[in-house]
Amino acid sequence: MQRVDDDVYGKSWNFNDMMSGLSMSSKRSLMVEAIKAGNLQDVQNFVRGGISLNEAAPDLSYQQTFVHLAARCGNIECLRLVLELGGNVSVVDSFSNTPLHIASVHGHIDAVMLMIESGANMSAANKQGLQPIHMAASNGHVNVLQTLILMGEKQMNG
Repeated sequence: MQRVDDDVYGKSWNFNDMMSGLSMSSKRSLMVEAIKAGNLQDVQNFVRGGISLNEAAPDLSYQQTFVHLAARCGNIECLRLVLELGGNVSVVDSFSNTPLHIASVHGHIDAVMLMIESGANMSAANKQGLQPIHMAASNGHVNVLQTLILMGEKQMNG
């Protein structure tokens, strides 16, 4: 149970006590901010408090999940934690984009590598028939494109 110090009021607040009065919708919105800020402790606390990483997150387009958000933000430690806490690398948004598609389109090479190492399907196609490699190429992310090609060759050659 984490304690949060508040220097302004000279009090110590318990994270669970602070969150107990909030609706699940409010907690989910705060989880979005925690992931964007890379606040690992808050992410962990929200998941322990019942937030599902694989459901659509509030305020995100296309029914994207917290896993998609972590991939989009590119904070590798936050993404690693999200995956360790049960985030699914194969979860899809309303366009059938996986988190690997999202990391590829944003050029986050470390996130791409982590998701592949975690079992992401590099050949997963979205509703437009685009795979992560197409997303990287169409957005000019040569380093991601090269990584996807090399990792694909390794997978094919066993």
